[in-house]
Amino acid sequence: MATLDEVTAAVGQLAIIYSKQNIDPALPEAWAPLFDDVPAEDLFRAAAEHARESRFWPAPSELRSRAIRPDNMPSAEEAWLEVKEKIRRVGYYGEPVFSHDATADAVAAMGWQDLCSMEVGNQAAERAHFFRVHGSFREKRVQAAQIGTVAPTVAGLIEGVGEMPE
Repeated sequence: MATLDEVTAAVGQLAIIYSKQNIDPALPEAWAPLFDDVPAEDLFRAAAEHARESRFWPAPSELRSRAIRPDNMPSAEEAWLEVKEKIRRVGYYGEPVFSHDATADAVAAMGWQDLCSMEVGNQAAERAHFFRVHGSFREKRVQAAQIGTVAPTVAGLIEGVGEMPE
């Protein structure tokens, strides 16, 4: 996950690209908690993509959206193939382990034993239902990853913003 030094390096690269000589020295420190769940290589890739595609300095949310993508999550088709393979290998009484949480969530929502018991003639309907359920869980995981969690230090910074003094 991106460290303060790595966030500082990404901000420095962006500052050079966008000709920003007077970047507040506290900026990397303020951004670091926002990227503590993002791998450094993804942050650098996101900064480079942003620089290629935008004339304007990025907001942290723009970089997060670019850094965290569903690319590492299986598609519904890939997840369905994995489920079918687990049905063959693990079976009705087993406890399967899936390659991604979105797949596990979809299987839990549909019921492992129900999936194992599906009739051959009903597989097309079950497959279509799985695609919808998996897509929903996949999208929720992507959104949660892109939004991230607010670190306590950031929460402390934004606490009280917008309140009127008495």
